[in-house]
Amino acid sequence: MSECLALTEAVIDVFTWLVEALQAYRDLDDFEVVEVDSILFGTFSAFLNDPFIFRLMCLATKKFSAVIKSSIMKKLYDLCHQDALFEELRVSFSKIFDPPTFESSELTVKYNFRRSGIRSLTAVFSCFRVLAAVEEVADTMLLFGQINAISHHEIVSDMLHASFMILLEEQETRDNCKSSIEMFFYVKMPRVWAAMIKLGMKPESVVRGVQRMLSECRQVIDNVDSIVKDNTIRAIVRQLISERVMSDVDGEKLIAQRNEQLKMIQGLACLTRDDVQRQTQVAVVLSAVQARHVIDKLWNMQEKLMTVLTRLIGSGGYAFDAFCSSYGLEGTLGEMSSRLASLNLLSESPSNVCGDRNVTFDLTFTMLTRIVYKYSNLTLDELVTDPRGGQDNTACAFYQWSSRYVRRISSQGQDLCDGDFPQAPPELKAAYKERVLRLKERQLFWDPVKCNYGQLLHEMPIVGEVVLDFFKDRKHIEEDVSRIFAAFRKANCLLVCIIQWLECQPSSEARRQMARCIKMVLEESVPDEKEEKDRWLFTRMVCRRQLDEMCECDSVPDKEMLKKAWLYAQRQNWASPNVLHLIDHCNRAGAHKSWFELMVDFMMDKKSQVQFEVPYVIPLVKLLTQVMLMSVWIIDREYKRVNSLRIGEPKQKRTRLSGEAQVHPSVKILQETVEVAINKFVKESSQGSLYQPISSVCHIVRMIASSPESEAKQLLLPYVKHLLFFQLARLEPGSISFELFSTFCDPTNEDHDLEKLKFLCLLRKSGGL
Repeated sequence: MSECLALTEAVIDVFTWLVEALQAYRDLDDFEVVEVDSILFGTFSAFLNDPFIFRLMCLATKKFSAVIKSSIMKKLYDLCHQDALFEELRVSFSKIFDPPTFESSELTVKYNFRRSGIRSLTAVFSCFRVLAAVEEVADTMLLFGQINAISHHEIVSDMLHASFMILLEEQETRDNCKSSIEMFFYVKMPRVWAAMIKLGMKPESVVRGVQRMLSECRQVIDNVDSIVKDNTIRAIVRQLISERVMSDVDGEKLIAQRNEQLKMIQGLACLTRDDVQRQTQVAVVLSAVQARHVIDKLWNMQEKLMTVLTRLIGSGGYAFDAFCSSYGLEGTLGEMSSRLASLNLLSESPSNVCGDRNVTFDLTFTMLTRIVYKYSNLTLDELVTDPRGGQDNTACAFYQWSSRYVRRISSQGQDLCDGDFPQAPPELKAAYKERVLRLKERQLFWDPVKCNYGQLLHEMPIVGEVVLDFFKDRKHIEEDVSRIFAAFRKANCLLVCIIQWLECQPSSEARRQMARCIKMVLEESVPDEKEEKDRWLFTRMVCRRQLDEMCECDSVPDKEMLKKAWLYAQRQNWASPNVLHLIDHCNRAGAHKSWFELMVDFMMDKKSQVQFEVPYVIPLVKLLTQVMLMSVWIIDREYKRVNSLRIGEPKQKRTRLSGEAQVHPSVKILQETVEVAINKFVKESSQGSLYQPISSVCHIVRMIASSPESEAKQLLLPYVKHLLFFQLARLEPGSISFELFSTFCDPTNEDHDLEKLKFLCLLRKSGGL
């Protein structure tokens, strides 16, 4: 390092000598020295234009600024007064005070994921992380926009576009995401934009974003309107007005613009009228919000409460999903589900406290199961325990059963083994076989009046084993078994338990056939009585995805399914809810590598015989860079949250916390993952040989450096070790420029200035300059 500093001082001395020589020449007679002027001028220019010398002088301006200005710049000014030819020399030399910065190459611009990123984030928050607070969604969207230099109106437009595409995709299935996306579209998204405005976005960006959607994506809006039979733009704009995100004047202009478009389409012209009698999507969503307020007043009035809850499961349970989504929107889903768990516990055994306990137990059990499947991020304890404190519902039959038999995909990636569920003894199965065969004649083997449902539920695994043996032995045709399943019409929760038990069994042909039989019964053997029919259709909706997976594939997708999903996402330029569902299952099963290696593994394949980069290396590197930027932002937010709890909140007010606030384990793992990835890059570059992974690492650091200025970028830069650049410069000096390295240095850190000087000398020595 001392040699580098000595070299810097020597270069300054050379420039000083050249300037003084030019001044001395001006003081001599023309006859004494011939053509010295042009030689000194040319030497000064050539010396300054040398890439190494120029960058060295740029660095020297921080430590030797006063010397350079007094010894060189001042004398150049004096020469300019004597001869205008020296002005060019002065201007060129003054550029050392404004050094060049790293500029992104064409490759880094070509593969821009920003459009697909906002759309995919919209799918995540509308269908998966539906319980995320409005402020969190707003903060995340603004951060992603900052990382990718996306304007605010583009964020609004892409969120709106993604919501329309998800609405279009979910109309046919009416599955897990439909109510969530509608609640997000009509209620949460306007609130998110309001929160973004509080964080600095201008209200005009919302108007401009909606206008852009109307101009560029009219076909998508037309398709959604034709299916839902409503003017969706009018509905969302009115919600924006009610949330004071948009003024009445701007809103009416947008509605008028959309009405003009609808008038040009024969089948949609009628949607320009306000039809108050038509049951629109937004009306259902808003009525669900109103129902939440009504039910909040009925929890202590059981008879009226059950009447309202029974109505919610009509039409296959869509209203119940919207009802749950309204609680999720306000962050009070745990309070509602814990009250359902209290009712489940109350109706478990015969008593005078609970009227019509059979319907109460059956309905609450099935409703809680729906919440378990729909909101898989919540633990069972969070579902049955009121966060405000109160009754302990972990003793309820739902909790006891679900904690053992609901297959919430293992986070350790370990499937349930046979030892977890010991088979019933042969003599016990023989006794239950007679009871099961009675169901075929629609004769229940339990007394609905006197039975204890907690005990009855624990008999369902034996019933399941008996029926599964029928399929293994092929002694009974599906018609006979179908009658057995149809006997559960008055106790749908028992059929739900059998399905959940079956899902925990090892994959086999008998298991698949039994699942198909149950699915057929739920679709074809629909009761005639209104109340039974509603509960039956609701049960079918609750268990649909589990039955489909048992009939068609495993819950953890294989590589072929992931490959198809990846290709679909590439063509659509975003990750739709169906694609995210597959990735989510991989994550919950601990099978991250199954989908991650599909995109990244080839990039780090040392044994690859490919001599040149394959086309998808650059977009994969771009993806990895995005992941790292988002990761460090999440890590920083978690540490700030914990610190604020430790500093700002008195200990006596920390409810439900043992000791001080702690960083979430998943965030610590995420931080370790980022650090391990960087260390992996350093280790690979230290091998001393040039192969494809080294080229990929060079791309990664260039992607990070060329990303737009943002909080996340400033958080990521310190993670990248300077040792990595020194090793890469030795291997491939032409790929790592001085300006690139400077991006990862702190301009206020004097030690980093010395590091830059050392790196510059290394580039010169390695032939990079």
